[in-house]
This record gives sequence, C-alpha cells and structure tokens, in this order.
Amino acid sequence: LGRGYANASGVGNAIIRTAEEKFGITDISFEKADTLSDCLEMLKHIDKGSTCPDLVEGMACPGGCVGGPGTLASPPTAARHVARFVSSAPFEFPVCDKIES
Repeated sequence: LGRGYANASGVGNAIIRTAEEKFGITDISFEKADTLSDCLEMLKHIDKGSTCPDLVEGMACPGGCVGGPGTLASPPTAARHVARFVSSAPFEFPVCDKIES
C-alpha cells in the first residue's frame, strides 16, 4: 500500500485499508485535499469545527506528488504508472500484526 503514497489520498487510503483488514477498525473518518488552496480550505473547516475527521491528508501538489514540480510525465500518466507499481507489489499490506501504543 505504501507504493501508492505519491497519488493524492494514497497515504490515507493505505492507513484506512490496513486498519480495516488487519485490525477490523471500520469507522475512520477521513478528509483529504490536494493543492495548497484546497488544503487551506480543509484546515479552515476543521478549525471551525464543521468537520472533525480522525485522519487528515493534505498534499500540496495537484493529484499528489505525481503532480509535483519534479514530475517528468503528465500527472495522469504518472498516476497510472504509480497504480501499476502498486499492483505489482509482492504483498498488499504492510507486515504488522499489532498496533503499537
């Protein structure tokens, strides 16, 4: 799942899927934004109390890191390459059996 971190929502989705599959945690609320302006708006809503997510992911670049300034391909092309890389992983979930506190 970590292979998908470069795409917007990649980190949050990995956390949620791992929590569900490995630990049976199914009630995680998740807010996400990509681009700085959308991140700022999301944080304003959280600050006002209009939303109170358990997990927040903000990425500055459009579409996540795949849309960043060092990207050599168009963001949609880069996102497809990341998705292909994710699907080629030898295992789907990180190797962990318990939540450390």
